[in-house]
Amino acid sequence: MRVLLLLVITASYAVKPKRSPEEIADMQRQQRCAHQETRWLFVRGLHHSGTTLMRTLLAAHKDVGEVKTPGPGGEGQHAQDVFPIVSKRGNECDDTYRCGSFVGPEMSREKLCGGWIRYATNKDAPILLEKTPDLMVPFLGRYWGEIASLAVVVRHPLMWHYLRPIRWHNHQFHCRNEGRPFLRPQRCAALWLGLHTQLLQDVTNNAWTGSWALLRYEGLSHSALTDAAEILNVNSSRFTSEPSIDDTRVWATNTTWGDSPFASGACQAVSTTILQYFGYDLAQPKKSRVNLVMYDVDHDDATTAAKALTEFVASSQFSECLRHGGRGDAAHGALVAAEPTSSTSTGAKEDLDLAKVVRRMSRDGFTKHRNAHGSYYVKPGDSQRYRSRVEVARRFYPELFGGTAPAPPPPPAPVQAPRPVS
Repeated sequence: MRVLLLLVITASYAVKPKRSPEEIADMQRQQRCAHQETRWLFVRGLHHSGTTLMRTLLAAHKDVGEVKTPGPGGEGQHAQDVFPIVSKRGNECDDTYRCGSFVGPEMSREKLCGGWIRYATNKDAPILLEKTPDLMVPFLGRYWGEIASLAVVVRHPLMWHYLRPIRWHNHQFHCRNEGRPFLRPQRCAALWLGLHTQLLQDVTNNAWTGSWALLRYEGLSHSALTDAAEILNVNSSRFTSEPSIDDTRVWATNTTWGDSPFASGACQAVSTTILQYFGYDLAQPKKSRVNLVMYDVDHDDATTAAKALTEFVASSQFSECLRHGGRGDAAHGALVAAEPTSSTSTGAKEDLDLAKVVRRMSRDGFTKHRNAHGSYYVKPGDSQRYRSRVEVARRFYPELFGGTAPAPPPPPAPVQAPRPVS
């Protein structure tokens, strides 16, 4: 009896259930994708920059199978568990959109193939199209080589700022905050420039080895995507339709224009740099360039632009605009409380010996902390957060700039002993 029972159990494990033809076909597709036998076309860009419209235009091609997941916007990020979705990267990435420090688990490509192919409109299409609003180029480049193409949509910084501001908790790139409906567009433009400078570095420094193109959102209403299709290795003659584009939405904002906040001050150089290398006019937005292709894999000036932009982002002008957002500019003086500033407390960083500052801070018990917005310093007994050692020096050690040290607090009054009761 025991022998018979053992044989029955063994037979039940030996007989594997038959897979359906659909399951076998899905496995074969995933294997081809895992072995990079499937071409991918990735659409990337910042939120509200036109990535959805770009995906719609490219999906109208006979050779393209569109990956449209059940998640918000049909984005690929909502149908996988390999990388964190953009709105929840505050504590997992060194920067929200690029997430350059993220490597991914083992078999990341295989897992993404399995999560995305099942939502493709044509699973056997020569090209599969996936869209996620981020700039995670190093991660994609690590798992997809020359067989993949990358289309990054770029939009005018002020249109991106005003159209639908992002308000995620702990988001690193706030251009607006709750309770402050008009945070300065200067800081937003500087953030935009820093993000796209890093993007150009990535695509020109072999973080991405396939074909790529930076496409201007404003140019979509002026082009049939034929030029971009050739760059991205897509046959431009096989588009089945050309969806209509509402031209009135290109420059749509929820604000009215007044005097330009970029005409003077620390952020004027940011405005000039964006116009020179990206073609966007911040003073008069409708005078910006509208040609579709901004840079591409065959563009000789892309590497030169990346180098020049990297040097500018490392400059004091960019840092000043990014840190203070033009708070000293006349156009936004009313938004800042007037504070008297002495000439001795506004020294330049070049005049400061940071080694002395570090020793003073160590002596006074300063501690360094970090959150989703970056690092900061705290002094014991002081609730204020200081974003840099220069800021600490200006507040506590102005004599290191050539000024005078703050006066020590007056000594406490002596406590008198109670008089005896007679």
